[in-house]
Amino acid sequence: DYESGDPRRGGDENRFYYKNNPPYQAKNRKFDSLSELLMIEEMRDDIFKAISSYITIFGDSKINVKAASKEVISALLSEEVQDREKKAEEIITKRTETGLTAKNFLTNISKSLNYAKPEELFIKELIKDQSKYISDQSTKFTVKATGTSGKISRTIIAVFDRGKDMNSEVITLYRRIF
Repeated sequence: DYESGDPRRGGDENRFYYKNNPPYQAKNRKFDSLSELLMIEEMRDDIFKAISSYITIFGDSKINVKAASKEVISALLSEEVQDREKKAEEIITKRTETGLTAKNFLTNISKSLNYAKPEELFIKELIKDQSKYISDQSTKFTVKATGTSGKISRTIIAVFDRGKDMNSEVITLYRRIF
């Protein structure tokens, strides 16, 4: 409820946040940076470190199945799938086939890997409403670049939005140099 303003446990949504030092309130609006996730009650440093390379605060909250990493694809697989890492690698190889879209991804990948139906391969939440969770395109991209001169090194991380139209102006959403 830090971002949404929707207290799930009833009562004051700020109860946890007021106990911190210094105390703060739930933001109740979109995140400005990924590190803000650390201000959420349930978020721990170890979880944040484990997932931060695979998530973003930008975008439409969908997974681009044509660009998702092996780790993200693996997380979409049913618990019953044997050797999920290897299966994710197979999916990454198969997803380059022409004609694969968000609408036909679950069915076509399942068939190409010899599963009778998507429910045997993917998690139930994904099957119920795939249009809510997956996409086959991205408009936002993260770029990380490091330059070194002698003993001095600088890294920049930036997030760009190219818009839905390929002719749109590219907008910088976030930039940090460290």
